Amino acid sequence: SGIDLDAPGASFTPVAKSPAPWINLAANTLPQLGNLSPEKWEGLAIGPRLADGGYLILAGTDNDYSVTQNASGVQFDVYFNFLTGQRLECALGVACAPASEPWSLLPGVLHAYLTTAGDAVMARYVAPVPEPAAATLALTGFALLFLAGGRKRSGRT
Repeated sequence: SGIDLDAPGASFTPVAKSPAPWINLAANTLPQLGNLSPEKWEGLAIGPRLADGGYLILAGTDNDYSVTQNASGVQFDVYFNFLTGQRLECALGVACAPASEPWSLLPGVLHAYLTTAGDAVMARYVAPVPEPAAATLALTGFALLFLAGGRKRSGRT
């Protein structure tokens, strides 16, 4: 953005970090996928406030671990056996996993987290104001058209 935060007279508030992560997206929370954490998360959504005062938080990723590369930059498909937890790297586009066992490419993942009503981070969260429904927008549009039409008629007399 071209903003120099160290420039003379620059004013900013540094982000404060707590020693314990609020949600540890890098934790090995996927035993069903061999305790792999995706290399990058693609989305994060905070749901509406729940009846108990907490929130549902969703973090999602695509299937990046279905393809990996070695230090030379050569890419491989990564097959995973969900029964044994074993991984198998195959040349791109070449199915090398034994047909006798259930091997498949890793799927995209959606993690769900629940916060408590007393969660300090979520206590400061302000939910966005929802956009008006399509019907409300349509009624507003018709009202504006009606008002514009009324002004034209009144101007002719």
